[in-house]
Amino acid sequence: MRRRARLAITIVLATFTTMLGSARSAHAQQYFEPLPEEYYTDDRVRFAADAQLGAMIGDESGFGGGVAIHIGLQLNDIVATYAVHRLWLADVIGGDERMFAVSTNAVVIDLTLFERVQFGAGPALDVGIGALCGQDATRCDGLGDVHLGVETRLAVSLGERTPARRRGLVISANVHPIFVDRNTTIVIVGLGLGYQLF
Repeated sequence: MRRRARLAITIVLATFTTMLGSARSAHAQQYFEPLPEEYYTDDRVRFAADAQLGAMIGDESGFGGGVAIHIGLQLNDIVATYAVHRLWLADVIGGDERMFAVSTNAVVIDLTLFERVQFGAGPALDVGIGALCGQDATRCDGLGDVHLGVETRLAVSLGERTPARRRGLVISANVHPIFVDRNTTIVIVGLGLGYQLF
C-alpha cells in the first residue's frame, strides 16, 4: 500500500510540475478577451477558507465535515501553489469509538482555467486525533502517527475580478485518501463552500 501511495504521489507531482513549467512560461492571459492594461496578473498572495460536508469511505466509513484554510502564492492567472490545512470530524459507523478526527496538511499545485474552473493536487502529511475503530470492536487503528495522503480538488469560482485580484465564493469537490498502513486506507470526500482571494 505504501509503495502504491509513493507511486501515486510521484505521478501527481511529476504531472503538475510539468504543467507548472509550461503554464508559468506562457502569458498569464489565455482568454477570449484580453484584460485592460491596468489589471494586475503577476505574483500575489492567494488565500481561501471553506467548510465541507461529506463522508469517509474505504476501510472505515462515516459521515462528517470539516473546515480548511488555504494560503500560498498565485504565480499568475493560471498557476498557484499553496498549503492547505484541514480539520475533519466524522462519525464512524459501526465502531465502539464513534468519533474520528484528522488534521490534513497538504501542498497543492492548482490551475485556474477560463477564470472559473480550478483543479489541483498534491501530497499531504496527515495526523489522526483520536482512535478509529471498525465493525470489529477488537480492532482499533490508532492514527496518532503521521501518515501519507493525497489532496485533490475540483472547484468552480463564482466571484468577480478587480484590477488587483479575483475574489468571491467558490464551490469545491475534494477527495483525500489517507494511507494508514499496508492494510488500511480511508478516503475523505466532501463538497465545500468557501471564499477565496486569488
